Amino acid sequence: MADTDGDGLTDGDELNTYGTNPGVADTDGDGLTDGDEVNVHGTDPLDKDTDGDLLWDSDEVFNHGTDPLVADTDGDGLSDGAEVNTHGTDPLVADSDGDGISDGDEVNVWGTDSNFKPVFTDATGNTHQTSIELIAAAGITVGCNPPLNDEFCPDGNVSRGQMAAFLNRALHLPGTATDFFGDDNTSIFEDDINRLAAAGITRGCNPPLNDAFCPTGSVTRGEMAAFMVRGFNLPATAVDYFDDDNGSIFEDDINRLAAAGITQGCNPPANTDYCPSALVTRGQMATFLANAIDF
Repeated sequence: MADTDGDGLTDGDELNTYGTNPGVADTDGDGLTDGDEVNVHGTDPLDKDTDGDLLWDSDEVFNHGTDPLVADTDGDGLSDGAEVNTHGTDPLVADSDGDGISDGDEVNVWGTDSNFKPVFTDATGNTHQTSIELIAAAGITVGCNPPLNDEFCPDGNVSRGQMAAFLNRALHLPGTATDFFGDDNTSIFEDDINRLAAAGITRGCNPPLNDAFCPTGSVTRGEMAAFMVRGFNLPATAVDYFDDDNGSIFEDDINRLAAAGITQGCNPPANTDYCPSALVTRGQMATFLANAIDF
């Protein structure tokens, strides 16, 4: 059988079946012979880019190891071409930087760097690692051990001053010239605290006077709920999600937090309790913030 161009397809098959040029071994000029496209790879010998991912078939086969028949080889929500040509991510690995978030979600949902490597040495493997890396990428946290700031201290308790800083950075609150409290004058979080007060997110820690903020005091899960509800303006709900917050002054805030999907409870898998008087860890706070931003 005649095969004029030596591409592994007979001249008759090229003319009558595939529409390729029997005098040219690589009709579409993509670097694969017509015969290899038909018999080996299953690609279109008339189309340089069979799957339309902006990578030539031969590039996928020889250079990147991706599937020339599948536009998104690793199934991460980014086409192979977008990963190679635009984002510099690995088209064979759904989570190029290993942070627990697919490259597609980093680019399309969170707007974070899909090549962002973990910046905190003590967060790797932590239950809240993904959330910690998300809020770090968003500039909401810079770490817990200045000036190095290569640690996050995920098991440390969140102070009220730290809570003010987290919320100020997450919400981009406007500045204020008003000094609302008398006990934060030497705190590194004084500006964050005043911004929080000006926005109506905090009223103080010593009612009814409320002339103090208690910046070094630890934040309970109930107090955290109130901060988050005011900061993110979470809507009300008629659903009572938990059993152990009945009678708590924060019960409405807690239910709003649950309705928004920001908390699931504190006793998995049942999650019938919220533990309103328990202290909030920095790792937990990272997840609460990440969930709130997504909300």
